[in-house]
Amino acid sequence: MKRLAAMLAAWAGAAAVAAGAGYAFTDRTPDSPAVAGDYQRYVTITGDGTNLSLWYENRSAGTIEMRTSTTGYAGFGTPVTATGLSGLAHPKIYGGGGGGGCVGFFWDSAQTAPNGIKRLTSSDGVNWSGATQVTVAGAPYTTQIWGVVGYFEDVSGDTDVLYYTQGTGANEKVYRATATDGVSFAHQGTAFENPGTTGCGAGVSVGSQVLYEPNEGQYLLIWCGESTTANIGYATSSDGVSFAHHGEVVLETAAHDDLEETSFVINGADLVGVYTADFGGDSSNHIGAYTGVVPEPATMGLIVFGGALALAGRRRKSTQGRTEGGAR
Repeated sequence: MKRLAAMLAAWAGAAAVAAGAGYAFTDRTPDSPAVAGDYQRYVTITGDGTNLSLWYENRSAGTIEMRTSTTGYAGFGTPVTATGLSGLAHPKIYGGGGGGGCVGFFWDSAQTAPNGIKRLTSSDGVNWSGATQVTVAGAPYTTQIWGVVGYFEDVSGDTDVLYYTQGTGANEKVYRATATDGVSFAHQGTAFENPGTTGCGAGVSVGSQVLYEPNEGQYLLIWCGESTTANIGYATSSDGVSFAHHGEVVLETAAHDDLEETSFVINGADLVGVYTADFGGDSSNHIGAYTGVVPEPATMGLIVFGGALALAGRRRKSTQGRTEGGAR
C-alpha cells in the first residue's frame, strides 16, 4: 500500500507540473499592431464566447476608449469614448464581451493612500456610473493601490476575491484580498512575486491579468514586469492563493519592444490575449494580440483492473464561470 501511495503521489505531482507548464502561446501580430491609433496603454479584454470587447487608455486624448469585434483579435472596430470615467485610469473590466453587464475597476489618483480604486458598472461597456470607492484594509504599502489584476464574485459562499498591485515600480507584487460586498476588502497576502527571470524585468505591472481557467480547474496569471520587459510571463494556482511561475510568453520581435501591459480572456475554448508595446517608440504604443492553447486537464481518473492500474484523463467542458472569472 505504501508503494501504491507513493506511485499515485508521483503521478499526481507529474500531472500538476505538466498542467502548469503545458500552455502554448503564439504572437499573432509580431510585425504590426492589431489595433493602431493614438498612444495606447492599460489594455483590458473581455469576451462572451463569440464577441470580444477591448478597453484601453488613449493617453493622447486623456480618455478611455472601447472597441468591439465579432471576428476575433484582428477585427476590432472604430473606438467609442467611454463616459462617466473622468479622472479615472488603468481600466480593468469584467463581464460583457460585445458590451453589456460590465463591472469595472479604475485607478483614481485623487484618492487618499492607501486607497486608489473605484468600482463602476455599465450595461453597455460605454456608459459608466455608480462610482464606489474600493478599500483594502491591511494593505501592505502606504502608497496608493495602482490597479486591479483580477476580480471574482462569490468564489466561496458570499466571498469576493480581488487581486491587486500596490507600491511603486519594481516593488509591485500581486496581492490577494477578500470581501463580502465587492468593495470593502481585507488584505490576505502576496499571491505572486516576479521571480526575476530573463526577459520579464522586475516587479509586476498593474497591466496584468488573473482569470479562472475552467478546463484545467485552476487560476491562470499572465503578467508583465514593471520595468522594461521583452517577454510576458505566466503562472498558475490550484487554489487562487499562491501562484507558481511556469514560463514566458515570448513576444518581442524586431518590430516592437518594451511590453507594457497584458490582458486575456478564455473565450469559449480559446485563449485570446492582448498586450501594449512600443511599435516604433513610446508615442507609437499600440496593441498587439496573441492566442493560447489550453492543455489537457490534469485531473486523472484511476481505474483498477485486477491489480493493474490505468489512468484515464477527463476533459472538462471549457466555459468561463460567472463565479470564478466573470462578473454577474
